[in-house]
Amino acid sequence: MVVGLPITKWTYITSGRMDEGICSTVNLITWQLHKGNGLMDQVVSELILDIHRGSTAVSVHDFKHWAFEKIQEVLPFDSAVWVSGHIKDKQLIADDVVSFNQPPGLYRLREEYEEYPGLLERMMGESGITLTREMVARGGDFRDLRIYKEYFSKYDMEHALGTVKRRQQADLYSYVALYRAANGEAFTEQERRTKETLLLHMVESYKYCLFYHFIDREHVDSRNVGKVVADNDGVIRDLSDNVASWFKRQWPEWKGPYLPAELKELGTEVVREFKTFRAKIHAPKDGLIGIELHPV
Repeated sequence: MVVGLPITKWTYITSGRMDEGICSTVNLITWQLHKGNGLMDQVVSELILDIHRGSTAVSVHDFKHWAFEKIQEVLPFDSAVWVSGHIKDKQLIADDVVSFNQPPGLYRLREEYEEYPGLLERMMGESGITLTREMVARGGDFRDLRIYKEYFSKYDMEHALGTVKRRQQADLYSYVALYRAANGEAFTEQERRTKETLLLHMVESYKYCLFYHFIDREHVDSRNVGKVVADNDGVIRDLSDNVASWFKRQWPEWKGPYLPAELKELGTEVVREFKTFRAKIHAPKDGLIGIELHPV
């Protein structure tokens, strides 16, 4: 445990591998939770480690729900939603939606309200920052909105912490929100900061989970091998940080969130050499395809 750091100090501990099979690079953030003398909350630190370890122990299908269960042990909430999506023609498209303690399809109902895209865009403008309803409303009263009266209030999502994390290089985004019912307490500032930190690890661990299950294991931790997971329509679900620059060198006009057309048209279970890399496209499973880019 780290003790004696100033309350406003953020300390980054970087390791090549936290554990066998865990992410190649993980920034374990030890921060002060503004209580007592500013001692690090060991419980939250252990939760972060558990989430990263889960990326190799839990399936892609189950990971988001499993992560919510783990987080609930430290940060109580009544329901939640985790969306992975992409941006097309300035529209936010939800590709994968996992709800926790909510009726099936409930998230899609909010898309019917004209106010919702604007609220999500406000959060997009503060990528990585966890916002309360008051912060999203920006001086207005969130409870005056139609979406609150007919949706959030109706389904007892009175108190909320929402965060959007945008991946600019490929026009991808992740949206995670936690909710408490009207008979529960509002989230505190300390809880808001805790959720903000957890989101970074949730998103990174889910990305690693995708790579672990759709890329050859021997290359998962390699910084020299580009990694992409896309769906059957060629929409990128996630990618390693080096992929966008490789795509740009090969196809200067490329921009996400779709695979380059020439790559998508190759089909699957194919190895093809391009000017700057050799692409290995795996067979699809569960509607997703893993692609490795090897330097040549």
